[in-house]
Amino acid sequence: DYFLIFKKGAIGYLSHVLALYSRLKKEKYDVVHAHYGDSAAVATLALAKPLVVSLMGTDALGGGLSTWLVKMFSPFWKSVIVKSDELASKFRPGRCTVIANGVDTSRFEERSPDAAKEAVDWDKGRKHILFFADPSRQEKNFQLASAAHDLLRLPGVELKVVFDVPHSKAADYLYAADVVLMTSLHEGSPNVIKEAMMCNRPIVCTRVGDVPMLLENLEGCHTTGFSAPEVASALRKALDFKQNTRGRERLLSLGLDSETVAKKIVHVYNSTI
Repeated sequence: DYFLIFKKGAIGYLSHVLALYSRLKKEKYDVVHAHYGDSAAVATLALAKPLVVSLMGTDALGGGLSTWLVKMFSPFWKSVIVKSDELASKFRPGRCTVIANGVDTSRFEERSPDAAKEAVDWDKGRKHILFFADPSRQEKNFQLASAAHDLLRLPGVELKVVFDVPHSKAADYLYAADVVLMTSLHEGSPNVIKEAMMCNRPIVCTRVGDVPMLLENLEGCHTTGFSAPEVASALRKALDFKQNTRGRERLLSLGLDSETVAKKIVHVYNSTI
């Protein structure tokens, strides 16, 4: 069963506490799993027990209200899942389980870049750098992506910003991209990087979360610091990479398909119960 939170902001989340409390009184569950710190705060206030919480990165490390809520309520959580070793070391060393999100392989079946560009209405005669995030979110650090693109000064190379699209369309945009770019200040285990790997796309990403491990020695993929010249240099190399990467092979070898990850989460449920 699942319980959805429809409203945004602190007041929006808090408005769901009584509804969840009533649900939990009516239905007896062996375990409750809250995804993201704000949802975990709602579940804690609704007296959900035993509670498993998945932290994504920004909620635990990003500062602000979300991080404060995590610190306030985490002592009441039975089990905590984090997305990377980095997050585990900073949040609760030795007392949480590292399980990155898996990728549903069926959603990212191989297709040609030209067909994907046609599907998203991108010019086949140009190269496209995909920034797949809301640029207004400060932690996504769009200013760095824009500055690096400006430094390229390469004709026929566009920086495409895409967000708020149905997940069913994600594969089209990823396969259409000549390079997938992420310049985040912090992450846990970013889904878009793993999905880009599943599509065997060249990637440039700042060294955040588990990205250095995911992309280590993977041809066509590069991790960088936070300087625009360094990101621009990596973009040039990625744009010059003329073949598919072996990202899909790497992900499967790491057990980051959704089925394998699901089994790990079920193990956490059983140990929590």
